[in-house]
Amino acid sequence: MLRSIASTERSRHHLHAQGTLNLHGRLAEGSALDRPVIETVLKIESGSVQGVHPLLAEPFDADLRTMLSGLKDFSPKPWPQRFREIQAAGGHVEIVQSRIQQGDLVAVAAGTLGLSAQGRLDGELQIDGRRHREGDPGAWH
Repeated sequence: MLRSIASTERSRHHLHAQGTLNLHGRLAEGSALDRPVIETVLKIESGSVQGVHPLLAEPFDADLRTMLSGLKDFSPKPWPQRFREIQAAGGHVEIVQSRIQQGDLVAVAAGTLGLSAQGRLDGELQIDGRRHREGDPGAWH
């Protein structure tokens, strides 16, 4: 169980989980070894991100499943180099399923994100956000 992650030593952004933070990854079924697709599952219970935005500082639960393509190898590299390689290989992150809840607010999203030649995010996410009524798991407003 992981309790806290700092993005870099110079950064002031921290992901903190009061409950649990689990990240699992594996080669996706049917994935070719020379062009691997990595399936990841991330589950956060009572997490928060400090120093980014006040909304993210409040505890939230998250459940995400993604598929990452475009990796050529798994050797350690700086993130900018890794992102350039993924972009050059036409790689992308498919957000197969995501659900984030903070209090009575729930957001679900799915879609595909890649990187443009300029290094900017390129893609589309379908997002639906709703307020959940307490005591009625099927009711939204």
